[in-house]
Amino acid sequence: MSLIPNQLLPKEWQNILNQTDNAILEKALINIYKQMDPEKREQMNKVFTSGTEEEKENFLKLNFPDLPNEIMKEIKKVTEK
Repeated sequence: MSLIPNQLLPKEWQNILNQTDNAILEKALINIYKQMDPEKREQMNKVFTSGTEEEKENFLKLNFPDLPNEIMKEIKKVTEK
């Protein structure tokens, strides 16, 4: 999942943007994970260790509709530094 469309950029830039996307998404997911109850954590662990990409995306959409806002918070933190 890419937060930034980067297909037209040179390969090196694509790699940098993909790493940045992954870091931002990881931080947002960690923030959400910390707020979850143990049952939801267990469900998330199960989906993220053995689920397909589609199952992961569906899980996030169903359980964390605020994920885009969490991602934006992380982007703001990065851009303000």
